[in-house]
Amino acid sequence: MKKLCLLVFLLAACNHSKKVNTSFYYWKTVYQNTAIQTNYLKHCQVHKLYVRMMDVDFAKDNLPAPVSPVVFKDRFPDSIGIVPVVFIVNDILRKMDTTQIKALANNIIPYVMQGLSNQAKKTIRNCKSIVIGPRQRVIIIFPS
Repeated sequence: MKKLCLLVFLLAACNHSKKVNTSFYYWKTVYQNTAIQTNYLKHCQVHKLYVRMMDVDFAKDNLPAPVSPVVFKDRFPDSIGIVPVVFIVNDILRKMDTTQIKALANNIIPYVMQGLSNQAKKTIRNCKSIVIGPRQRVIIIFPS
């Protein structure tokens, strides 16, 4: 009887189908869409693309500054949602206090929004928060 119950349990557990949402990171400094990339995204049924917008590091004046921001040569495919990604160098988070980090987040948002096309702005308009570092969360509310 125990073996039968175990068999039924295992068979029932195997019937759960899980939908996989495939997405990719685009980590180049120039966004240039090609037919091959577009076809690959369609083939893999990708609906989300994480796009590296810039790095943030200390400049010569010892203030945080954008480094190697992405240059957009093409528009994003209509079927793809864009998630902007900003890489913040660890020293920034180590050397700044919470107030400075919040100010940095408030400076990053308009910079990222300005860098994106109108299509991508619609994608991130509903952003409610930005996570900076493992324990610090800065809440950003966008107007409707």
